[in-house]
Amino acid sequence: MRPYISHVQIASPQGRHEPDFEQYPELLHGLQYLQESHYPGWIGLEYRPRTSFEQSLGFLQAFLANPTD
Repeated sequence: MRPYISHVQIASPQGRHEPDFEQYPELLHGLQYLQESHYPGWIGLEYRPRTSFEQSLGFLQAFLANPTD
């Protein structure tokens, strides 16, 4: 993957809101792949929260609750 990819941005495809791993599991699989491959670059969260910013970060719990290392 490296040196071709040095930055990844994620958001849900519809509306560019916070990632919805239940509706779009491929987003979670993509993050897990990056983690498993020891991706050293940045992962940007560029989305429009549907709620407050703090509440919108809840999607990260699904990712952090299932570590792949």
